[in-house]
Amino acid sequence: MAGRDILDTGQFGIDFQPFESNRIVYFSDPIPPDFYPNSYFLMRQILWRQRQNMNSFILIVGAVRTGKSYFGLKFCEDYCNISNIQYDVNKQCSFDIKPFLYWSKDAHDNIFMLDEIQASLAPQDWYTVLAKVFNVFCQTQGFRRNILVMTLPNVAFLLKSIRFMCNYIIETMSQGNVSIRKLSMNHALGKGYLEFIGTIHFRKPSYNTIQDYELMKKDWNDKRLISDINYIEMLERPSDYEIKRQKYFDLRMRKLQLDVELRENKIKPDKSVWSK
Repeated sequence: MAGRDILDTGQFGIDFQPFESNRIVYFSDPIPPDFYPNSYFLMRQILWRQRQNMNSFILIVGAVRTGKSYFGLKFCEDYCNISNIQYDVNKQCSFDIKPFLYWSKDAHDNIFMLDEIQASLAPQDWYTVLAKVFNVFCQTQGFRRNILVMTLPNVAFLLKSIRFMCNYIIETMSQGNVSIRKLSMNHALGKGYLEFIGTIHFRKPSYNTIQDYELMKKDWNDKRLISDINYIEMLERPSDYEIKRQKYFDLRMRKLQLDVELRENKIKPDKSVWSK
């Protein structure tokens, strides 16, 4: 057809017309014209997984200040635009795991972003809690068909077993440029393989989204700084530490003494002791 080329991509059809916005169609449902044309392949796969009653996990990694959070927010906005729902940063973005768990309880066919989550917990607690979260999200909550976007500096922050639960690994190359890889698993061998599927040049999220996100991030950073300062000040006061250490030592000795009395006299423990 003169003046028009149709690129057949199976579930998607991209209609390129001169002097007109590119129109992307998914099962006859038009995707908004402000949706970036070259990012359709990632959104197509996410929507396909939902139609198969599966949820999706997207891991975004990259160096500092390369746009990990902005890409995650832009993808969340694009998905919500396609699904005709409103993306609320204050409700669908967090730096801690707990808000995500509350959100996922009642959410269906929706999207959430966990940003810089590795900074919220100590490494030991991080692995333990994250393993539990991914076990619930990836293995038992698929029927909700939700999407979880997570940003991390490096995949080394994740246990190997958790990395294998991811569906897509996105690496930020520079501001506005990311490479997309799909994780293909050989479950019999217990091995995962990254398959490069394309590059996306993305725009920034909307102005309102950026403003709400930056305010939320500043508040989170300020609280962390105050907490760290208080912890350092506590360590710098040996007298406080000595009082706490002696209190713990006295409590421990008291418990040992009660244990001896229980074994000798076979009396019931007095719970009021531990309430003091």
